[in-house]
Amino acid sequence: MNKKIRAILITVLSCMILYSFIRIVLTETEYKRAEKIYEKSRQESFHLSDTEQELVSADEETEFFPEVSVDFNELKKINPEIIGWLWIPGTNINFPLLLTENNLKYLNLSYDLQQTNSGSIFMDYHSSSDFDDDNTIIYGHNMHSGGMFGELKKFADSEYLSQNNELYIFTENRVYKYCVFAAYVTENDSKSYTRNFTEVFGYNDLLEYIVSAAGGNVNDLPEDGAALVTLSTCTSMRRDERFVVHAYLEATKP
Repeated sequence: MNKKIRAILITVLSCMILYSFIRIVLTETEYKRAEKIYEKSRQESFHLSDTEQELVSADEETEFFPEVSVDFNELKKINPEIIGWLWIPGTNINFPLLLTENNLKYLNLSYDLQQTNSGSIFMDYHSSSDFDDDNTIIYGHNMHSGGMFGELKKFADSEYLSQNNELYIFTENRVYKYCVFAAYVTENDSKSYTRNFTEVFGYNDLLEYIVSAAGGNVNDLPEDGAALVTLSTCTSMRRDERFVVHAYLEATKP
């Protein structure tokens, strides 16, 4: 190998290393910027007390709700498409919840309308804002930093799932308390994304599919047709592969 070819190879290799380094730096910078955006939302709009509120439900079972206040007045000023707030205690999943006319807008747009690779946490655009669908679908990116829905993959561990099984959605008018009961890998067009049930594919049909797909990573199943919420994120393995977490509605309060 003559000196000229060696010099060219060294130059090319150096450029590749420099390019990779720049990409890493830019990616880390973007992660930190997105985290600052959402940390700001939590500091300004999500307020958690150290106490719990006891509520006796219609079936006379006692439910406990965390004392949380969400400043929807300020959030609506920032973006009127913020329709709720999603929080899973014990995790970093604590975000404004968006709903718009398609599933593309918030892929690369934060809750306060800034361009960001992290995007937002948003409901499927077919969903009802009052959560009266049989199964409400919520999407978020699987960030390598663990941001957004990057922590969902931890629910693949059955012990983690059982220890972090409370999920709350706050809206202007109600608080919805859910119980996380299953998590698994599926495809983006699988039965997991059934929003409303029919005679052909009903509630129990979906539960049977979930039990089969989860391969044992299932807690107590819901009873009496309780409304479901499904959290969905990509897996970074295949373009059509998704990781989903299911939860069922336990109680609500005004």
